[in-house]
Amino acid sequence: MIKNIVLIDGLNRSGKNALVDIITSLKRSESIEMNYILEHIVEGIALKKINMEFAKAFFSKFFLEITYNKFLGRNSNFRKNDKSSIFRFANSNLYKKRILQKDGEHIFLKIKKSQNFFPFMTHEIFSNIDIFDKLKLDFKMIAVFRNPYHILYSWHQKKLIKKFGEKNFTLSFKKKGKNIPWYVYGHEKNYKKLNDLNKAAFIIYKLINNSIKKYSRIKDKKKFLFIKYENFVENPFKDLKKICKFLKTSYGKKTRLKVTQSGLPLKINKKKSDYKEIFLKRRLSKNLFNKLKILEKKYNKNLYGLK
Repeated sequence: MIKNIVLIDGLNRSGKNALVDIITSLKRSESIEMNYILEHIVEGIALKKINMEFAKAFFSKFFLEITYNKFLGRNSNFRKNDKSSIFRFANSNLYKKRILQKDGEHIFLKIKKSQNFFPFMTHEIFSNIDIFDKLKLDFKMIAVFRNPYHILYSWHQKKLIKKFGEKNFTLSFKKKGKNIPWYVYGHEKNYKKLNDLNKAAFIIYKLINNSIKKYSRIKDKKKFLFIKYENFVENPFKDLKKICKFLKTSYGKKTRLKVTQSGLPLKINKKKSDYKEIFLKRRLSKNLFNKLKILEKKYNKNLYGLK
């Protein structure tokens, strides 16, 4: 089993992208890995479609294969504008050199000696963190959170509900001709009655609530670092110091350049935030809006009590 797995996790549209290029510019970081299979296996366990014995065996090979391939420069992404492109990686020459290496057992020895960490950008694993923790992996997680109103507004703008099924990679099930995302599997009757905006609110509320409850069951909380998107974009270097301490690494010129290239720091527009709340209040059911309002207050007060 490989060591130093780092998950950069959060809800869809929570702001993970703001961190990825910056974190992978830190010393000892490999390039970002984006692989939905990792998420789908965890979701399968949560839905009782995959057993834990299989999942443990699967992940043992899954992470080893990804690491092995990285040390050979295999499967490197050369699409310049992709988030996982090696051209966005601060040390892209590393993978160009690795491509020239020969395959063989000596790669396993390099993996064993390596002190690098392997970052993965994931979606909503924290909402099933009790399950992921039982896999006994050597991991750390940087969980990214954002104001729930802003996440919901972004889902609405991107029309994510309409894209479930054939138009994105979220695990979905076909039931009576309708695409049912894994988030609401078993709750289809209530979900189907809602319009798209209320469906999104239903999902986001459920995921955040699950995250809070399941994290409370975790014993080793030192494996987690929580980042508020709003704080990070307004004062990135303050959170970067926390991230470096958490990952036992440091940053230099390449990281400072990535921060600048990302357009940070960025001032959060209070008027836009207020507009989003008003917009949602006028369109959501009273019940769902009030539930999100309670979450939003907890988020602003103390990040849902997670810290």
